[in-house]
This record gives sequence, C-alpha cells and structure tokens, in this order.
Amino acid sequence: MTVSKILVVDDDRFALTFCRQILEEEEAFKVVEAQSVDESLEIIREGGIDLVISDLVMPDKTGLDLVEILRLEYPSLRVILITGHGTVESAVKAMKLGALDYIRKPLNPAEFKIVVRRALEQSKLAEENRELKSSLKLYDASSRISRTIEIEELYQIIFDLMIQEIG
Repeated sequence: MTVSKILVVDDDRFALTFCRQILEEEEAFKVVEAQSVDESLEIIREGGIDLVISDLVMPDKTGLDLVEILRLEYPSLRVILITGHGTVESAVKAMKLGALDYIRKPLNPAEFKIVVRRALEQSKLAEENRELKSSLKLYDASSRISRTIEIEELYQIIFDLMIQEIG
C-alpha cells in the first residue's frame, strides 16, 4: 500500500492538530505541517508532497497566494483550501486560481477524508494520463522509424522528432 504525503498549511495550531488526527486515522496518509506559505514552499521544494491542504486566511500570504504560486511552479500538485471565513466569492476565486476543492470549517471528518481521497485519486489519474501520453508518443516515433528504409529519410524523421521533443 502506498502512503500519500499530505502537507497541511495553517497558522492555527489547533486546526493543524485536528487535520492531522483526522487524516492519520488512515494508514494511507502521512501528514506534514507548516504554519505559513513560505514554510510550506520550503517543504514542497524538498519534494515528495502529494497533496496540499491550506487555510485560506493566514498572516502575510494567504491560501490564495499559495494556490497561485503552486499553479506556476508545480502545476500538477493539487490544493484543497479550508476556511472558517468563506464566501461564495472567495470559493469561486479559489477554484478559478486552480484550487481543487474548497471546504468550510468546522471540518466534518468523514467529508474531509472523502475530499482528500478524491483529490489524491485525481492526481494519480492525471499522472497516469501523462505517462500514457508519453508512451504513445514514443510508440508513434518508433513506428515511424521502423517503417523507414532510406537512410536520408530516417535522418530527417529523427531530426524532426528531436525538434518536436526539444522544441
């Protein structure tokens, strides 16, 4: 069984502990904590994070700031925002920026686990999709090469494929 590493970002120690307790009831989740956006970015840059759960309202940078940064630097990393001060407008803005989901506090443990599992499953499917696309491109390239008899045509195909791949 694979263990998913989840980063929970919240400036409130009670909220961090509560999220950790809910998630670590399942052996499939390992929780890492951060109390600010900057601290969370350091942890993310070390690698291995499968999902980020962030509070919306924090001092300095907000959860929305984190979503924007991650969308640019780590586009495949999924983010769930949680908040006790949510509005429809903030939820819409979060989704437009790239947040996967938006949950209001107080958290319902069962609902929270379902949202987390769904986010991790979507990440897994997206990764499998990227791998399949890569395999399909490789198959197409090898098929084009194997059908070629003339050496000059082979050079041209290989050159074209390299240009496509490298840009």
